[in-house]
Amino acid sequence: MLLDSRNVDLAAIPELLLYFASRAQNIAEVIGPALASGKLSSPTASPTLPWPTRDTGARLVPKPCDRSTPLPCQGLEPDLTLWLDLDPNVAVARALERAETEGGADESRMEREARDFHERVRQGYRELWKANPERIVRIDAAGSIEQVEQAIVDAAWPAITARVSG
Repeated sequence: MLLDSRNVDLAAIPELLLYFASRAQNIAEVIGPALASGKLSSPTASPTLPWPTRDTGARLVPKPCDRSTPLPCQGLEPDLTLWLDLDPNVAVARALERAETEGGADESRMEREARDFHERVRQGYRELWKANPERIVRIDAAGSIEQVEQAIVDAAWPAITARVSG
């Protein structure tokens, strides 16, 4: 529902709740079992996305895992969040190209949003990054796949080794 381009009329609160439901399901299926077995969990989004509403641009939830999100977050907060920062025009073009070349479902709902929407989302991530520099690492995603991959490894490796040896 969240990605399907046919769903153009999602109201802000139901949309936010769908994101929370997705997050809670990911915790139940992937992250919780990985943590319980002592394995590293798979990547997940920051506990709260800085998602603006389409009409006002106001963020619905301003802080990661604040008072409105304890249920979907289940008390969890990532040790490390990697923010792949990229000019919205480039990001949208890459996403649309990937969807086209992979021949999958039409998941272009977000890509069809106006540029100012994408700029507000990017600004929201920038604010989260500035407020949480000990946990969020900004990765410049403008480079090649290989460059971005190396930046991710460089940023994540210390956290991974600390977790494994700790």
